[in-house]
Amino acid sequence: QTFQVTLNDVKSKAEQSLRLAVDKATESQNFASERVNAMEGTWADFATRHDRNVSELLTFQSFATSRIDGLEWALSEAVDKSLKQQVSGLALAQERTQRDAEMVKASVDELMALPGRLETLEADRRMLADLRDQQGKLHGTLNDLKMKNEQS
Repeated sequence: QTFQVTLNDVKSKAEQSLRLAVDKATESQNFASERVNAMEGTWADFATRHDRNVSELLTFQSFATSRIDGLEWALSEAVDKSLKQQVSGLALAQERTQRDAEMVKASVDELMALPGRLETLEADRRMLADLRDQQGKLHGTLNDLKMKNEQS
């Protein structure tokens, strides 16, 4: 009888474990089915968006091609006109550049002469300082003579 109770307990626990395993498996299968359905919806949305994007890109490509053709024609016309204007503009620019080069050369010549002028100015400044110094000494001597003259 003890053997019978133990066998019944084991059988009951095995059935309970089996039911629990079946429940878990069913739950996992339901979750997997939900995920598969969601993924199928996502892929369908993606495919629809992809088709729409491809269609929009083809439309844009056609528009861009026609714009490029128009811009190439306008550019060709503008280049022809611009080249004519640039040729006359270049002639004027060459004349201005020549005048500017002459002015720059004159400015450089003046700059090259500056060190000599600065040396002359420095010498003049030293000479003026010496003259002021001598003037001060002469003024002092004159005052001394005036005082001696007044004293005598």
